[in-house]
Amino acid sequence: MTKSQDLAGKQLWVNIVTRPAKKSSIPGLDEGYLQVELLDSNDKPLPGYSRQDCLPLKGDHHNLKVKWAGGDQAPKEAVKAKFYLKRVFLYGFQFKG
Repeated sequence: MTKSQDLAGKQLWVNIVTRPAKKSSIPGLDEGYLQVELLDSNDKPLPGYSRQDCLPLKGDHHNLKVKWAGGDQAPKEAVKAKFYLKRVFLYGFQFKG
């Protein structure tokens, strides 16, 4: 989780590499991904910007924009980002805007 900061109107860009799925008879089992949710000042997920609203990010990307069901720009109430990682290397992230 990031420290509190003004994220209003900013876009989140990440540099990631996800790991492929382990060998299994079930396709995609244990495949790597990254998801991010935006939080308010009470550490509660914002509607449209929760973990479930963020499509899982996969692959090798140096500058990938994070998108949620609510859009790709942080709403005015956003003050923190919480990252969910599974078999992924997060090399960096930046809020731009």
